[in-house]
Amino acid sequence: MERRERIKTSLLNQLKNKEVDIECFIDLIDDYMALWDIKSDLDVSIKKNGVSYVDYTATGSEIIKSNPLIKELVDTNKQMLVLLKELGLNTGNCIG
Repeated sequence: MERRERIKTSLLNQLKNKEVDIECFIDLIDDYMALWDIKSDLDVSIKKNGVSYVDYTATGSEIIKSNPLIKELVDTNKQMLVLLKELGLNTGNCIG
């Protein structure tokens, strides 16, 4: 089983263990997994292109710019944590 499916299964199992595996919460798990896909794509792109890149000013001078995907990755991770919090899933109350 691939990592994505293991994570989704793990999250669904946590809902079952809490006896809250109902459609509205399962939908939040699907939202979480969509964000997980985005995060994975951002990780690949950042690893490929680096945390910064060379760009040129209007006058032709070379400058180093931060990769804007870094901010996107941070924002995506924050939203994923918000979803976990809303589902009441954290390291203190999950069943292994």
